[in-house]
Amino acid sequence: MNGWSAEALADMSHDPAITRDVIANIEYGRRKDVGVMQLWAIARALRVPLVALLVPLDDPSGTVSVGDREVGVMDALSAEQAWVQSRQPPSADQAFAQLAALRTYRRLLATIEISSEELIGFEVHDAADIAMRKRLEESWESDRQALEDHIVVMRALGIEVPDLG
Repeated sequence: MNGWSAEALADMSHDPAITRDVIANIEYGRRKDVGVMQLWAIARALRVPLVALLVPLDDPSGTVSVGDREVGVMDALSAEQAWVQSRQPPSADQAFAQLAALRTYRRLLATIEISSEELIGFEVHDAADIAMRKRLEESWESDRQALEDHIVVMRALGIEVPDLG
């Protein structure tokens, strides 16, 4: 692992539960039940994101199975970045809540972008068009409010999100 001996990595983890034997058993596949806290300690010792131990980073557009769920590699990276900022690993429920929040955020941004493009390209020729434009504007405003509300949820989950301009 990273050119280090199992003993050196165990020492660098600063976790008494991470011994040379634990590292060797993980490395050689003899141990498959590695806990989140152990992975967290190993990732910190290796100075890599936790997700680097869990997902194939060579294909950022791919997905990885987490239990019975498929998680996008980029979603996993974004969620892991939020976890690192909090300096503690999340529970499984927190992790999935953060991933769901990131997916919803991306979906809301895409919806607002599409609505904005529709409004920009919409030409008004008659009264029916005026009514249609009003509905588009109301829909855009509703989507934007949903995004602002969702940003509050994301911040409560520990995910840093920029303010809307």
